[in-house]
Amino acid sequence: MVETIDQYLIDVTQGVFNTMLNQKVDPLPTGVDHGVPTVMELPGVNGMIGFGGKMTGTLFFSVPEPVANRMASLILGDLCEIGPREMCDVVGEVTNMLAGGCKSRLCDQGLSVVMTIPNIIRGKALRLTGRDLSFMVRRRFHAAGLDGDVDVILMGKVE
Repeated sequence: MVETIDQYLIDVTQGVFNTMLNQKVDPLPTGVDHGVPTVMELPGVNGMIGFGGKMTGTLFFSVPEPVANRMASLILGDLCEIGPREMCDVVGEVTNMLAGGCKSRLCDQGLSVVMTIPNIIRGKALRLTGRDLSFMVRRRFHAAGLDGDVDVILMGKVE
């Protein structure tokens, strides 16, 4: 199941970045972590969406602030002044699209789930962990056109 979820994260992330940002992202082989959820740190701007149903868990989209700023500039255009609100809005929308793509694939596999609304968490060294979870897939992507890397993390358990 973990390998399947990892492939969902790759396919969905590449599709969202291509569609929304006209950017190619490449999964980094050293940026993958499969296993039991552990304490981790999330720097920068982080979107999160919860899942409930046949699979419960959370999807995180973690972006360094300069990359979030560049993403906002690409989506909103050069005429828009980019501030913290705009960065958070763009990260929230991209998180929503990533979670929606994963939800669709999970439902296709018979794992009916619903999603929460996106939430944004900002900070320098946020630490998070989960209880009663059985898996975590953390995938890092390089976004050359955005001058940085992004992380997509899905942790949860299947009922």
